[in-house]
Amino acid sequence: MNIVRKFISLVINRGLDSLLAIIIIPLLISRYGDVKYGLFAYLLNLSTLIIIVVRFGFENYILMSNSREDLAIRVGRVIYAKGLLLLLMTPIYFSISYFNFSNENYFSSVFLWLIVLGEVFSISHAFVVINRTVVLTLIGSLRFTFLVCLAYLYINEINSIDEFAIYYGGVFLVSGLIQFFILRYLLIFRIDMKMSSIAYVINETKYFFTAKASAILFDKLFLAFSGIILVASQFAKLDVMLKVYAFCLMMPMILTGIILNKVANVDIRRHTLLRCSPILFTLFVSILVFLFKDSITSYFFGESLPGLTLIAITALVTSISLVAGELYLVPLGLAKVNSKAISLSLAISSLIMTLMILSTKEVWLTNLLLLFLFFKIIEALIKVYYIVKSKIHF
Repeated sequence: MNIVRKFISLVINRGLDSLLAIIIIPLLISRYGDVKYGLFAYLLNLSTLIIIVVRFGFENYILMSNSREDLAIRVGRVIYAKGLLLLLMTPIYFSISYFNFSNENYFSSVFLWLIVLGEVFSISHAFVVINRTVVLTLIGSLRFTFLVCLAYLYINEINSIDEFAIYYGGVFLVSGLIQFFILRYLLIFRIDMKMSSIAYVINETKYFFTAKASAILFDKLFLAFSGIILVASQFAKLDVMLKVYAFCLMMPMILTGIILNKVANVDIRRHTLLRCSPILFTLFVSILVFLFKDSITSYFFGESLPGLTLIAITALVTSISLVAGELYLVPLGLAKVNSKAISLSLAISSLIMTLMILSTKEVWLTNLLLLFLFFKIIEALIKVYYIVKSKIHF
């Protein structure tokens, strides 16, 4: 029951963001056009790339706290480490934004940077550890309600997508600050500014980062490369399909993190059904996507949106890879192998996508989706191979 409560709270806090995107995307496309939305989506993808780096592997580090005092120490280290990573990544973020969008669209990147700033103060998994997940529920619900109401009631009053970016980024910054001050009230912690402590926490979490964060980074880099290859209107379609993909994986990814906290130190042969539950979740959602693909297409664009079946299959393969890595390889002490499998897939995909960019041949959207599925299959097979190689008898 405790797992269910934590799961629901994290879904509301983070999962609603995926649902939010699915709700407001049709409104943005209808109001500003698919080209403007495609440019906005590319900039939002860029800010998400920076968020992945800022989060590093700190979520798992927080979840594996063994006492309230230990949690306070970890939170203090994580907040400062996040701040330093933000300082390092901000010049890169604004440089890429300026050189790619040195016109009015550049302002959207400035406002969407507020989302990255809000991430520094957001330590949502600490509320899971201290059993105060109701805080996440309330904050996530309020953020979701505000943005949905803004989109539905006032979208016609917002003259440009840059203006919408102000509200979008500002809400995420405020919600991050609210989390920080509430956590400071519930948990007495001090921000640890010692460089030795920061070096320690980064070293402790680097394999979690290269595994979980790189898995997300893979998707965002794929979008970034595709944004160079495709025109804005085609990129808008790809972005929508990957939003559906992320929605399929939303609950499994959150559930995986919670289960890891429970099974990290127990016999790998126990809790088999619990470990496989993220795959069952994904299978259920993927079947729904396949059955209602025509309705999904009509909802977003009102025209043909090829590739949703491929997206459903890719989500299922990704879920298998996620469970194999996080709930089997990591508890087996093979976190390094898990991260290497993802890093290898990431390196191969980056090389192939770079060659596609350098090529003068036209690339079709369906071909990109097939390539995306191929990369995920390779990653999953590598992880399953190492599980079998460990000679664990289930």
